[in-house]
Amino acid sequence: MDRTQLISNARNNLAGLGRGNLGVPLLLLVMLAMMMLPIPPFLLDVFFTFNIALSIVVLLVCVYALRPLDFAAFPTILLSDSAGFAA
Repeated sequence: MDRTQLISNARNNLAGLGRGNLGVPLLLLVMLAMMMLPIPPFLLDVFFTFNIALSIVVLLVCVYALRPLDFAAFPTILLSDSAGFAA
C-alpha cells in the first residue's frame, strides 16, 4: 500500500466516527479501559464533581417545576443522566 491509500483509509475510518460506525465500539472500549486501568486522582475528582453538579441540577429541576407540564423534558434528562453514569 502506498502513502495515499493509507491516508485515504485513515480518512474513511475517521469519517466513520461521525456516522456512528466506529463511535459506539470506541466509546465502549474507552469505558472498559477506564474501569480496568487506574484513573489519576485529579480526574476522579473531576468526575465526582461533575456527577454531584448534574445531580443538583436534576434536583433543582424537580423542586422549581411550577406546572406538571414543566416535567415534560424530565424523563429525557433523567435517562441521559443515568445512562451516562451507568457506564
